[in-house]
Amino acid sequence: MPVLIKNVRVIDCAAKIDVCDDVEISGGSVEISPKKPDKARVIDGRDLLLIPGLIDLHVHFREPGFVHKEDIRTGIRAALAGGVTSVLVMPNTKPSLDSYKRVVYQLKRASSVPDFDLMVAGAASIGLLGEMPTDMSQLSRAFVKAVTDDGRPIMDDAVLDAILRKCRRHRMVFMQHAEDLEISHGAPMNEGKVSKKLGFRGQHTMAEASLIARDIHFAHRLNARYHVLHLSCAASLELVRKAKRDGVAITCEVTPHHLLLDECHVGQGDTCKKMNPPLRTRDDVRALVRGLEDGSIDAVASDHAPHSAREKNLPFADAPFGVVGLESAILVLLTLVKQEGLSLRRAIESMTVGPARVLGEELRLGTMFGDHAVKNAVLIDPNHVGIFSTRNLAGRSKNSPFIGMELHGKVRATFLNGKMVCME
Repeated sequence: MPVLIKNVRVIDCAAKIDVCDDVEISGGSVEISPKKPDKARVIDGRDLLLIPGLIDLHVHFREPGFVHKEDIRTGIRAALAGGVTSVLVMPNTKPSLDSYKRVVYQLKRASSVPDFDLMVAGAASIGLLGEMPTDMSQLSRAFVKAVTDDGRPIMDDAVLDAILRKCRRHRMVFMQHAEDLEISHGAPMNEGKVSKKLGFRGQHTMAEASLIARDIHFAHRLNARYHVLHLSCAASLELVRKAKRDGVAITCEVTPHHLLLDECHVGQGDTCKKMNPPLRTRDDVRALVRGLEDGSIDAVASDHAPHSAREKNLPFADAPFGVVGLESAILVLLTLVKQEGLSLRRAIESMTVGPARVLGEELRLGTMFGDHAVKNAVLIDPNHVGIFSTRNLAGRSKNSPFIGMELHGKVRATFLNGKMVCME
C-alpha cells in the first residue's frame, strides 16, 4: 500500500529540494505533490522531515568470526532503526574480506533483506597483515569500490605505494586507519589531562597526524584517491584542508562521538567511551564541528563496532576499542544542529551526498530523485528530545557511548525502494 505523508518538509541536498508538501512513497517511487492515490496509508507529516536514506561509510557487522557481537542480519536491523539504508562494511572479520569469494559471501548474506544496500570495503592487504596487497582486480569484480585494513594501519611505505598504485588502476579509494603505531603504542585513551589523572598511558594526536601527512605525500605523488577514516583532531583536519587546496584527491570522515564527546567524558574509565582513535580535547571537538560545517569534512560515519557486555566489562586498559553508533548517528547530528549551530543542510549532506561522493556513487545514492536514484528515505521528527537508552538499540550489542544522554531527533519510519520497512 502506498504511503502518503501530508505536509512534510522534504530536504534532498543532491536534488536541491527543500519544500513543504505532500509526498507519496510507493513501490520504487517518491513523488512530491502526488495525485491522491485510491488507497494509501496516511501519515501526518507536520513538523516532520523526509530525507534520503542515510549512508554510513564505516560499520562492522562482525560476520564471519564474531557473530556473538553482531551479524549481518542484526547489523541491518540496527541500521534501519537509525534511518541508515546503505552501509560500507569493514573487512576485519575472521577470515578477513580479502578475496572475491569472501566479499560475495557478504553480499549474498545481505540479500536476505531486499533492497538494503550493503557495500563491502575489501582488505587492502592479504590477511590484514600489511605485507602484501590484495588482488584488486579480483575485488573489483565483486563490486568493491574501496579497500582498507581498518584497525591496522599500512605502516610500510613500499606496501602503501603498491596499494595506492593498484587503487588508481582499478578506480578504488584507499581508506586508512591513521595511527602511527610507533607513536601510539596502542594506548587506551588520548594523551592529556585525563590520562594523567587516571594514570593511563596516552595516545598523542601526532600518532594520527604524522601518518596522514605521510599518506598525503604518497597520494599526491601517485594521483590516487585517499580517504581518512574516523579523523579525530584539529591537527589532522588542517593537513586535510591543505591537501585539498593543493589538489590531492583526499576525503575524510568523522564519527558522531568525536563531534559530541571529549576526553572528559571518559570519567573514571567508562569502557563504552573507549574507542580508537580516542576521544580528544574539547578544542579538537570544536574544530571538527567547524570542519563539518565548512565542508572540509566530507562525511559522518558511525564506526559502528559492537562488543559483548563481557568484553566491555573488563578493566579500561583491557577492554576492546569500539562503540556502536548506527542507531544514534543522525540523532547526534540533530543534537549538534540544536546545540552547536550546525546547519541542518550540512547535517543531512554529511550522511547522504557526502559519503556517496566519497565512493563515487552520487548519481545512485544520497538522493531520492533522478532516473538512477535508489528510492530510499527516512522520516524524522527533528524536534523530539529524549534520553538515549539501551531500548533505542536494535543491534545485538549495547556498547553505546550515548546511554543516559539527552539527544534530539527520532526516526519515525525508514523506506527501502519505496517500501516502509521500519516504523516507530
